[in-house]
Amino acid sequence: MSEIPTYPDEQTEYQRGFEAGRASRDAEAEKLRADLEKAQANYRFMVERAADQKLDGYRELGARLASSEQSRDELRAQLAEKDAQLDRILAALYAKGIVVSDNGGGTTVEFLSTPRGETDGQ
Repeated sequence: MSEIPTYPDEQTEYQRGFEAGRASRDAEAEKLRADLEKAQANYRFMVERAADQKLDGYRELGARLASSEQSRDELRAQLAEKDAQLDRILAALYAKGIVVSDNGGGTTVEFLSTPRGETDGQ
């Protein structure tokens, strides 16, 4: 039986090429992994920044709304106090025989012959 001759230089050359290809492939894979991690980090940063900006906008709107609601509530309280004052004034005038009414087209004043606080016997 004859042996198949081996050529050490060819096998060594083949192995060197194979290992060089593997090293090149591993380096390329590592570069792709690094690029992917960088892209993911940039994406996360952009998403977080956009979310923060949106939240900041909502916070600002919320603060403005709260301020507006507080002003509205203060104005409503002032209006209620003015209405109560007007009611007291109208009641006092009525007691003196003066009727003031607002019919939507203007205010009318009517003087009663006898003030409401007095009676005919007095």
